[in-house]
Amino acid sequence: MVSFAHCTITVYILMMCCLVTSFQLDTKSEQILDDLRKKIGNQIDKERLVAVDVANAVSRLIQQRGFHRNVTTTVKLNMMDNISSNFTCHILMIDHIPSGAYVDPDQLKNRIDFGGPQVVILDEIDIEKPEYMSGEISIISFQTFKSLSSSTSCQINLTMSFPLHLRYHRPSNESTINFANVTIHPPDTFIRCIPDDTESSNINQDRKLILAPCSYTKTKLCHWQSIRKNEGMSIILQVPVGQQNDFVVVFLGTVLCVIASVLYILYVLFKSSKDIVT
Repeated sequence: MVSFAHCTITVYILMMCCLVTSFQLDTKSEQILDDLRKKIGNQIDKERLVAVDVANAVSRLIQQRGFHRNVTTTVKLNMMDNISSNFTCHILMIDHIPSGAYVDPDQLKNRIDFGGPQVVILDEIDIEKPEYMSGEISIISFQTFKSLSSSTSCQINLTMSFPLHLRYHRPSNESTINFANVTIHPPDTFIRCIPDDTESSNINQDRKLILAPCSYTKTKLCHWQSIRKNEGMSIILQVPVGQQNDFVVVFLGTVLCVIASVLYILYVLFKSSKDIVT
């Protein structure tokens, strides 16, 4: 999803060169990128990029209630008024999802045809396991926004989202604890914007970039501009937990309901068969 708003900050077009990252990454994200770079090798795609001002440009909102949520991330790009040609922007986002939550791989695949991101899941996921039997999940999301233009406004908002589900937690032994917290930390986010007009003039700027996979297929490496992470963007979700002290009551109640249901079904079947005979 793309939207436009007002801005005054400059954008530059630059020629690609071998540079390093400008912002410190999460240790796990850096290890993930290192492993992917080693796997892909020296297949580097040299592109001329539109450099954008993306300081503190990422915001995140978690929508819906209950155990099934939707995570929406917005990246604000500050563009320059005199960029004459259209351009295409790619976003790469690395999330580390805690054990109290998960993503459904099949659901993510189905959403691609409806504009959802292409997601690489780096860990095994069992959607049936509770929180205390699960581990952290790392995912890489890719999304492309085509035919963007700064002719109408110099700020462009790029939005991408994916569904997130919460897991059941272990019952609490303390009667005062009714909820467990699940903290969703901000992602490591990268962007690369490519001008559609290859004849665009270049303004060389000393921008720091990082090598990462160009796309979901992970066949080539591209230079990406890193977006500074705002640690204050962490979101805490509350998951209701059961009470261990209520175990006997819940167990007996469940057994009684099952017995009553079975007896009722047998009664209905017996009555129906008797009516058929008569």
